[in-house]
Amino acid sequence: MSRFPAASNSAAYAEPASKDTPTPAKDCAIKGNVNRKGEKTFHVPGSRDYARVIITGAVERMFCSEAEATAAGWRPAAGK
Repeated sequence: MSRFPAASNSAAYAEPASKDTPTPAKDCAIKGNVNRKGEKTFHVPGSRDYARVIITGAVERMFCSEAEATAAGWRPAAGK
């Protein structure tokens, strides 16, 4: 049985990419997603594709602020 709810996008949290990557707090709501082109983008609550984004894989992750996402090298998704 999975540790994560099957149908809940808001509770989708990726495991840290490495021991050096901090695990975000559960109240972090910005979704870091890798798109089909391999670009690292982030989605804020209320943005066009936020509800469709599901965090999967070791690279995708949650952020607590836009500044944190930008500092980590991610850019805002189009359609923000």
